[in-house]
Amino acid sequence: MLRTALRRSRVGCAGLACVAGAFAADKPPAIKVTKTPATATSGAVVKIEGIFGTRYTAHADVADNTTFDLTGMAWTPKPTHPVVTAFSVGEQSKPPTNITILGGTVNGSIPLEWSWELTHAFGGAGFYTVGAGLHRLEGARIHNMHDGWRPRETPLFRARSYPNSGKFLMRACYLTGIRDDAIENDEFMPGDIEDCLIDGTWTFLSEQNETVNGVRYLKVPAIGPNEDPEIRVTRTLVRLARTNGDPGLGTWFKFHGYETPNHKIVITDSVFAAGEQPRNGWKLLNFHQNATFKGTNYLLWLGEPGKYGATKPKGVTFLEGGAAKAKWHALRNEWLMAHGYEPVSADDWNPMKAAVAAPKRR
Repeated sequence: MLRTALRRSRVGCAGLACVAGAFAADKPPAIKVTKTPATATSGAVVKIEGIFGTRYTAHADVADNTTFDLTGMAWTPKPTHPVVTAFSVGEQSKPPTNITILGGTVNGSIPLEWSWELTHAFGGAGFYTVGAGLHRLEGARIHNMHDGWRPRETPLFRARSYPNSGKFLMRACYLTGIRDDAIENDEFMPGDIEDCLIDGTWTFLSEQNETVNGVRYLKVPAIGPNEDPEIRVTRTLVRLARTNGDPGLGTWFKFHGYETPNHKIVITDSVFAAGEQPRNGWKLLNFHQNATFKGTNYLLWLGEPGKYGATKPKGVTFLEGGAAKAKWHALRNEWLMAHGYEPVSADDWNPMKAAVAAPKRR
């Protein structure tokens, strides 16, 4: 009986992708996969359309320069069975070079009462990519996932090797209700975060020297001698918020290199907002020592005026109280409408109740 159910819940995609799981054994996922072969000037395009309830994997034979068009694909798992990772690509013996993902709407359905510890143990991400060259995620909508995106250079079945051959680009993405990291960049890839709205996350960006098989090597070759030393945050709105069942916030940058240097952060024309003290103290809202600011940037304190306890960086405009809330509301709606989403009301501050839908394409 179980073997029959598993057979019914598996859909093949011409050797390129393997899909496992569905809402029920007698109702396989309603998806359509169309592949346009590579040409002399461009890579293959894989267009995936439909509604899915669990992990979609594109492994084993993903070619270099492949684009995955997910603008017509949405993940809507049952709340009783939330999705761990929605889309996974590149977990193969030779990961591909240059991966592009366009669109995709992910509603993770993790129970709202779960604590940070429980969601962290559950794990997963909206998107997981492994490869060399450029990892590009553009126009995605991600809600209520443990992490938003995990770009990697080394597949999980191998010891982390830090090949220093990859970089990432997140552009025009909309994230809400992220239970841990909007971007978990724990293999220390350089990159760019451009024109994104992250309206409710525990932590914005993680770059930490993790343990491997329970052992932490304090100094690892995370940034190569010829590798880009920067991560750039440009025209991006970030709001930390309570996204788990316990109180408090995380941090802007979870940078724990130990004896391994972290990337430098260059912040340009961006906005950072928070409304309560982090769970582990105000120091978590101090911007990382590697951060520099260019252009016009804002730090918005949405909590009680006069109660902001972290260091205010020089050259950044600080607003609090009604002025801060009005600024966030105006900039958030400006971004939403410019990117094809519906505007939200001025009293909409709970990221866990955000509407989840693909943007209207012009």
